[in-house]
Amino acid sequence: MTEIAVPTGQLVVCDPSYLPNGTEGDPLAIEVPPGVYPVQETGASYEGEMFGDRFSARDTYAVRLLVSEKPTARWTMAVPPGEDVRLLRDGQYFGFGVDSATGCFADSIARTELGRRYCSDRIGSPGFCPGGGWGRLDGG
Repeated sequence: MTEIAVPTGQLVVCDPSYLPNGTEGDPLAIEVPPGVYPVQETGASYEGEMFGDRFSARDTYAVRLLVSEKPTARWTMAVPPGEDVRLLRDGQYFGFGVDSATGCFADSIARTELGRRYCSDRIGSPGFCPGGGWGRLDGG
């Protein structure tokens, strides 16, 4: 699919429209060894028809950043700065809103510029973004 450079070793995960202003908290972050990593995608391609017109489409179901070829030894939840996973109640988890219906991986040093470009390209104005941030979410 593509690769992502993480020169600082601080990987952030969030809705890119949340990145420019940072008013709603920091994105979820995790430390990884600095480097360049492949981003892998899974989904399905299909043929469809709408109003008599046939089309081909592809839906993406999940993406992952592959930081090692070694088998996974354990999973760790990404936790916002200053939060403690032990304080979550049953059915709660840390996650991020997706007001733009988009999620992204980014190096922490690139997050503000990436968000500004996303808003400018997708929404049409570098000064406007819906904002948002991470939160404690109830599963279910």
